[in-house]
Amino acid sequence: MEKNYPLLFEENVSVFESNGAGYLCDCISCKVTEKLNGSFELEINYPITGYGFDDIRINSVILTKPNPYDDPQPFRVYKVTKPIGGIVTVYAEHKYYELSGCPCRVDQDYKDTPSNCSELMSYLSSEASRNAEAIGVQSYIFETDITRSETWEINTPTDIKSLMAKAVEWFGGEWKINGNIIKLCVHRGEDRAVKVMYGSNLRNIDQEEQDNSYTHIMPFWVKNDEELYLDELYIRMPYVESRMLPRVLILDMSGEFEDMPSEEELRTAAEEYAAEHSPKGIEYSQTVRFISRGQTIEYASLGDIDHVELGDDIEVQADRLGISTKLRCISLVYDVLRGVYESAELGLPKQDLVTQAVSKVEERGAIVWSSVKAPTKNVKNGDYWIKISNTADMTAQQFSRLDGGKWKLLGDFSEYVNTNVFISNAEPKTESHALSPGDVWIEVNGTQYTNDFTALYRWEKSIDGLRYEWRKKIVLPESSNVGKAVGFHSEIFNDYSNNSVSETGSGYNHVEGYYNKLSSCDCTHVGGRGNVINHTENSAVYGQKNTSGIAAVLMDCGVYGNNNTISGRNYYSVFFGSNNETEKSNSSIIGGGYNTIENAAYSFVSGTYNTVDISNSVMSGVYNSAEGSTNSLIAGEYNIVKNMRSGIVAGLCNYGSDFGLVCGRYNAEPRGGVYTADLVIGIGTDSDNRRNGLSAAGGDLRIAGTLYEHGADYAECFEWLDGNPDNEDRRGMLVSLSGDRIIPANGDDVFGIVSAVPTVCANSAPMEWQKRFVRDVFGAIVYDGNNEPVLNPEYDEKAEYIPRTKRKEWAAVGIIGRLVVRDDGTCEPGKYCKALDGIAVSSDTKTNIRVLRRIDDKHAEVFIK
Repeated sequence: MEKNYPLLFEENVSVFESNGAGYLCDCISCKVTEKLNGSFELEINYPITGYGFDDIRINSVILTKPNPYDDPQPFRVYKVTKPIGGIVTVYAEHKYYELSGCPCRVDQDYKDTPSNCSELMSYLSSEASRNAEAIGVQSYIFETDITRSETWEINTPTDIKSLMAKAVEWFGGEWKINGNIIKLCVHRGEDRAVKVMYGSNLRNIDQEEQDNSYTHIMPFWVKNDEELYLDELYIRMPYVESRMLPRVLILDMSGEFEDMPSEEELRTAAEEYAAEHSPKGIEYSQTVRFISRGQTIEYASLGDIDHVELGDDIEVQADRLGISTKLRCISLVYDVLRGVYESAELGLPKQDLVTQAVSKVEERGAIVWSSVKAPTKNVKNGDYWIKISNTADMTAQQFSRLDGGKWKLLGDFSEYVNTNVFISNAEPKTESHALSPGDVWIEVNGTQYTNDFTALYRWEKSIDGLRYEWRKKIVLPESSNVGKAVGFHSEIFNDYSNNSVSETGSGYNHVEGYYNKLSSCDCTHVGGRGNVINHTENSAVYGQKNTSGIAAVLMDCGVYGNNNTISGRNYYSVFFGSNNETEKSNSSIIGGGYNTIENAAYSFVSGTYNTVDISNSVMSGVYNSAEGSTNSLIAGEYNIVKNMRSGIVAGLCNYGSDFGLVCGRYNAEPRGGVYTADLVIGIGTDSDNRRNGLSAAGGDLRIAGTLYEHGADYAECFEWLDGNPDNEDRRGMLVSLSGDRIIPANGDDVFGIVSAVPTVCANSAPMEWQKRFVRDVFGAIVYDGNNEPVLNPEYDEKAEYIPRTKRKEWAAVGIIGRLVVRDDGTCEPGKYCKALDGIAVSSDTKTNIRVLRRIDDKHAEVFIK
């Protein structure tokens, strides 16, 4: 099958008549997702070793087919992830998303005047054209096949993409995007008699149900001090399914009547509203993965029999799954490289253009600021700042990121080092060098062999765009001395007399590059320049200026990257990245840059600027610090881990714990240095404002804020006096105390109500037998001389433990809060009740139980205090 590779273009291209920067033939995957009246996006996985990697930048444009039938569409890159395993993920959105930044003016011609949809499209086209001339964006043409007229107006300035969402509200319809042609269609797609069948072309199906319908209406009329409700209070909506959850719409009909209506008039108006707004029912959404039968041997002669486009009606037959229905295609994921759909979502559209635009703005995230002084207004954590020397030539000096409200220096623009790099004290000339766009010239004080960097230039278009020239990007401080000269001679030292220097070393070695030094080598491959290797048995070393201690033993190791420093014993380890430092890192994998590792045996460390000490751990992220973190998992950014064993730390700028799970942001430093067996969630804002939102230690739970829960009462567990021998359902019964046990209540002597869903359930012994350990008279656990809890001799560790809330003889008794009671039908809202053999009955006098509302003829909701 011929592959359709995506085509890469520079940022400002609007006409795609050339091959731009070239095809991305190295991409691992390329998928386009389009949703009905929703997102239209591209996702590519691309290796950092790919031919086009250096040209993939934020705002680059990628041209690719969105499906098997439409023309290739332009997608603008808005995010490129950090490399993971040598692969980045590139996210791009259709180029028409730029219309969210194109304003529309107020147009009084259409205010309160019915107009047809074509006039709205003409207005959008004219505003798009005006923006194209004013700010240089691409011009777009809007079309429609909707003929009816509606009243629409633009009272305040807005943007074109938001107005597209308004157009759907005014006229209905569905948007079809084709390059710079944008059409509002009456209906996209058709019924092409496509079937997705179990045992044929169906690969997988996931089904969801969504019920957002109201089952009842509560109408009311209010004006000044007058109000009117129906006697029955609620009106049931028509066509309600039994599986729907009860949901009441509170309907204010005050605007329907100038004066107070009669109850019958209010009821009639509400019934008419119910008839017009009948429930949608339970909506179904199915994600279907299928293979086109035209691509299989048995159906190949029939061609494209599974022709599917967005908006089509598709019949799904999966009798074994109990599914046989016809639903609409609302989302398609197209595998560009294979030329087939990966999946299709069937059901009802879930996301409109306005929601999509807002979520995209939030997702775009960080802003890059360029200024002489650090920006202070409208900045947020994660933003970047390029410090420039002045606003005339925009010469860049530093590159920083805002973290914890402070600008943290990241360094210079190393990403400018691209295809060809020239190091010289004189400007490379086109007549003596083959220069290409993106080439880099590093200016030095002396010759190539002194390499004291002074500035960095890039071969780019001039400001007028008529020629290419060296344009200054970075000025380096005089003290940088970023590199020294390297020679062209390698030194090989052997302890084996059987091999000569002409055989490139001892024991089957292969040595390349400049100034490599090997000692006592066996089966070693060393490449790069400036490496210093000692006792390297069965190792592979690549990169530049790797070094190792004099007593180093690099048996069966792999070392890659630049300026690694390896010392001590490094058996069976692999190092990636730049400037790693390690000691005794046996059997470890270390990746990233600037890691500092000591005694990190059997560990996996990745990221940048990690600091590890005595760690048998898994670490990932940026700027983590660890100390004694045996058998731990550490992830996130800027974590600080001390004396940690068998714990998990994740999040941002957290302190670690002993046997704990720490997550969140900026948790408070543990008192005494460690938490023991803790769960800690940090809610701090920066390193100067550390706070814990939740912690658990020794069975105690502490929270810094309010506990929100579904239940509505406080309960404690009590045992039934009769033991509930028949395992009756006694929820909602009113009870009294008989000693320390409960019995059905009578009269006003009501201690509590048997609860079904308490928000707090005390005395419940949920985890283990209450008497597992010896306790003193106050119920506290007794400890021995070694500070260990004293075990109760009656405790049987083999016996199955059942929590009290699961046993028939115990009940959770709500003693304060809202609860449901069983009643004889006489309890009235606003009045009080008492007990008769555990059943609530109406009371003429005030009691500790007030009736809130009736639920049905046998149950009421009350508040007990």
